[in-house]
Amino acid sequence: MKYRKTGAENWFEKIDDDGSVSSSFTNTGEIGKLMWVEFQAWLAEDVGNVPDEYVNNALTTSPVDFMREERDRLLIETDWWANSDLTMTSAQTAYRQQLRDLPENSTPALDEDGNLTGVTWPTVPE
Repeated sequence: MKYRKTGAENWFEKIDDDGSVSSSFTNTGEIGKLMWVEFQAWLAEDVGNVPDEYVNNALTTSPVDFMREERDRLLIETDWWANSDLTMTSAQTAYRQQLRDLPENSTPALDEDGNLTGVTWPTVPE
């Protein structure tokens, strides 16, 4: 098993021993976090055989970066609320503002399993 960086920012592919790509992942989202922890373990075991670009990228990703990536993903998911033919509710506006304010209102950290802590995510309005 190996990993390689794809052309997209912060995306990686898991390569099986037969050379096939078994999955693609980023370091955000629940599945991405699980894959990221596995990737970090692989780096720790095989760091002598891993190109510097992988090591440098993986080991310098900060908890703030993880938080911002997840925050950005959540904002993108709700961008459609701001379409010109829609009017956002006050709850939707507040939710998006709370997401934008996360960097100032959070102290992100990673626990021993690579999970993001220190961030209180706002609740998506109905």
